[in-house]
Amino acid sequence: MTSMKPLQEKEEEQLLWAPEHRTLTDSHRLAESRVLPSLRRMYLRRPDEVIRDVSLTPPQQKCYNPHDLTLTFVDADDDLDFLCEGFQSRRALMSCGHAVTPMSLTNWCRRLLDEGESRFVCGQSGCNVEWPFAEVCKMALLTPEEKKYFEKTMASNAARGSTKLCPKCKSSVVRKNPSNLKVHCTTCPIKKGRYYSFCWQCLREWKGPAPRLEHCGNDGCNNESLKTLRHCPDMYLG
Repeated sequence: MTSMKPLQEKEEEQLLWAPEHRTLTDSHRLAESRVLPSLRRMYLRRPDEVIRDVSLTPPQQKCYNPHDLTLTFVDADDDLDFLCEGFQSRRALMSCGHAVTPMSLTNWCRRLLDEGESRFVCGQSGCNVEWPFAEVCKMALLTPEEKKYFEKTMASNAARGSTKLCPKCKSSVVRKNPSNLKVHCTTCPIKKGRYYSFCWQCLREWKGPAPRLEHCGNDGCNNESLKTLRHCPDMYLG
């Protein structure tokens, strides 16, 4: 009796190379060509190389409330949907003028955090606008769990670089003068209505005169490295 297995395998092979399947493959290649280099590296990693936070549950499809009058909805492509996933939500404009959905914005900001960034910058080519964290929370519809993860990762990334998070509004602040511990948050006047200065070392509201290099006027503000150098014994090389 003739086995049906070779015939089934032949039919499956013909089905795989059917025109509609070739079209799907071509569309996938087109989508891949639009992915930013950083995103392409992420999706080409081996499973054991992808870093995941186990405390986060799998992302659920998030959609804007179509009756939210605080959002500017547009009939346009999702500017952050680099993988052409076609998220269900309506598109809304960010402050930079690019259209996003909650899912595409969440995915993009997660990617920035995974790369060690502590600031959220638009992913569109030629657009270097930095979004305030409050805007990201609102437009990405971050859950309490996601917001906690974002804040924790932002702080961790900032501690390793030249930026830190403003203790008041959680926006990234760049220290422009390395000889002065007093830094000004440029986002607080926009969000809070008043200027805010804090100490780069102890991350509390600034106290005392400025500029200062070793410490501010807050109790307990000390640079442990300078303290160690000040009290270490002299060494002589003969």
